[in-house]
Amino acid sequence: MDVTVTDENGVVAVELRGCRLRRYDQQAGAHPDSPVEQHVTVLRAAPRNRVPAADDGPVAPDLVRTCAARLGQLTAAWQRESRYAEFRTGLRGLVAHLVAQEIDWVLPDREPFGVGELVAVGLLPGYTRLVEALLPLVVEHGLA
Repeated sequence: MDVTVTDENGVVAVELRGCRLRRYDQQAGAHPDSPVEQHVTVLRAAPRNRVPAADDGPVAPDLVRTCAARLGQLTAAWQRESRYAEFRTGLRGLVAHLVAQEIDWVLPDREPFGVGELVAVGLLPGYTRLVEALLPLVVEHGLA
């Protein structure tokens, strides 16, 4: 359960996420087997109530336009020096082989299949979009 405490204007003062509650009998007191409670304090910056000054700096579109050429140069240099293209190609191949290996494990006969067949043999429905995105990669590498 999540608990949010706000002021009269709706501004959040306290927020508890994943809060678990249980009944407490004031007459009997705390149960001796009660686990130790954990409390975590997270500090976040509060918004300022001020009108921005005229010299607060460029707005985002102006900043992007100003920096576009230099960002392009830096991106190209990073891709060249980090061998990003080689890494990306190798990673895509590795992922394709791992996905194909898992499909072989759960569908050893591997006739034409779809995500529905994978769900039928145990794929959790929450992963269907991921598998739908990865299957073309398997086909692209000639593994299906």
